[in-house]
Amino acid sequence: MQSALNHLETHRDDFLEALFEFLRIPSVSAQTEHTEDARRAAEYVRARLDALGFETGLFSGDGLPTVFATRIEDPAKPTLLVYGHYDVQPPEPLDLWESPPFEPTLVNGEIRARGCADDKGPTLALLLAAECWIRSTGALPVNLKVVIEGEEESGGKVVEQFLRAHKSDLAAGALVIADLPAVSADTPSLCYGLRGLAAAEVIVHGPSRDLHSGLYGGTVANPASALARLIASLHDDTGRVAIEGFYEGVLEVDEAERERLAKRPFSEAEHLAETGSPALFGEPGFSTLERMGARPTC
Repeated sequence: MQSALNHLETHRDDFLEALFEFLRIPSVSAQTEHTEDARRAAEYVRARLDALGFETGLFSGDGLPTVFATRIEDPAKPTLLVYGHYDVQPPEPLDLWESPPFEPTLVNGEIRARGCADDKGPTLALLLAAECWIRSTGALPVNLKVVIEGEEESGGKVVEQFLRAHKSDLAAGALVIADLPAVSADTPSLCYGLRGLAAAEVIVHGPSRDLHSGLYGGTVANPASALARLIASLHDDTGRVAIEGFYEGVLEVDEAERERLAKRPFSEAEHLAETGSPALFGEPGFSTLERMGARPTC
C-alpha cells in the first residue's frame, strides 16, 4: 500500500493533468453534436487501461461505447468489478458558468469543470489507483474488471445491452461504483447499498375535451381529481407507504448501522435548507438519515 501511495505523491501533478485532459473532452451523451467527443472519451479511458496491461474492448451496441477491461493477476485472488461513466450532463445554461465548462479551472483548491464530480473525477481516480499499484509493485492486489459506460446521463441503453451479452464475463466478488456522493469534502465515505428503482406510467382516461363545470360539473369524473386520489392513496397520513406488500423483504436497520449513521456529520437544518421545503416529513420511527439511505421510498 505504501509504495502505491508514494507513487501517487510523486506523480500527483501528472495525474492532475490527466484529469484535466479527460475533462476537456465535451462528452455530452444527450447531444448528438458531441457523439464523436463521447467516443473520444471512451478511447481515452481504453488507452489508459491498455497502457496498464489490461485486456480491453469497446462494446458499441446501438449507441455510445461501453469500455470493458480485465486484468487477472491470479485466479485464486478476489475479483473486483468497477463501474463508472465518461459521459456528462449538458453544460447549459452557459451564462451561469463562471469559467468555461470544458476548461478545468482551479478555484480555492477545487476543480471547476463539467463532469469533474459526475463522473470523470471519481472514475479516473479508481483507474489511477490501479495505476499506482501496478507502476509501484508490478501487480494489483486483486483481479480487476472495469466497466465504464457512455450513456449514464442519457438512458444507459448500451450498457444494458453489454450486460446482457457479457453476463458470464462479469463474475466478481464485489462491485465498486464510482458515482456516489460523499458525506463531505473531508469525510471519507463508503456506501455499501443502494436503493433500486421501479417506474410506472399511469394514464387516466376521461372526457375527450375540456368541459365547462357549469354545464358538466358533477355529471362526470374529473381526471385530475381521480389522479389526485390515486396519488394520495400511495401514503398514509404519517408518510408510510400504503401500497400492499411494499415493505415485504425490506431489511431492518440494525443497531450497528444506527450507531454508524449517528456518527455521520449531518445537519437537519442544512438538509432542510437545501430542499427549500418548510418542514421535514417521512416514515415515522426512523431518523432523517435512516429514511434517506436505509428505507424504501415511493
